[in-house]
Amino acid sequence: MKYILNNLNLDKLGTLTVSARDGLYYVIDGQHRLAALREFLGDGWEDVCIEAWCWHGLTEAQEAKKFLEFNDVLTVDSFAKFKAGVTAKDPIPSDIDRIVMSLGLKVTRNVVPGSIRAVGALTSTYAKFGPQGLAKTLWIIREAFGDRGFESSIIEGVALFWSRYEGRVDPERVIKKLNVTMGGTKGVLNRAGLKREQTGQPVAQCVAAAITDIYNAGLRGTASLGSWWKDGKAVAS
Repeated sequence: MKYILNNLNLDKLGTLTVSARDGLYYVIDGQHRLAALREFLGDGWEDVCIEAWCWHGLTEAQEAKKFLEFNDVLTVDSFAKFKAGVTAKDPIPSDIDRIVMSLGLKVTRNVVPGSIRAVGALTSTYAKFGPQGLAKTLWIIREAFGDRGFESSIIEGVALFWSRYEGRVDPERVIKKLNVTMGGTKGVLNRAGLKREQTGQPVAQCVAAAITDIYNAGLRGTASLGSWWKDGKAVAS
């Protein structure tokens, strides 16, 4: 919005799209332009008339659908699109939201216990590993790190680790070893950062490699998972 405000041209404001529902007008397209205009006009902005296309009789879910349609070809905040997808009852965002809530967590930007903002990581994990893979990933993170572990790189790295070693690892050991890792998620990310410098591999792969090392500590022989890497490269996951 700051960029829009700094470059605001009233002649190029464009036409907003709104929905009239229950005596109120809900902005479907043009929220940032309207917010910038309010900031620009200051007190008394309510008395200014602007042009808008108006839909009548839409439900909240239909409004969300319209939002997604209008912004399908625009650069829109992925978080806003995800939340609109949930409101519109789109299958994938809705199922992801269901999984998150089933674990006592919540997709929100607010800094509250159990909050997750990383909708990109949630969506990609769901796409690659399915509902069960996402649920297990979030459960491990919650049990190991509490409310502070839901960063994109951690979600993606734990998902890779679990997808490869499911059936070979004891999830309780995974949780215990991560729980006592010095620095918590920052400690894991620091280890991953060193591996990235050494290998040049993607961050998520390096997080998975760091978790593998943490899990292996103290294990010998067949109990150890061995190195995450083979022939100096990440194994496709």
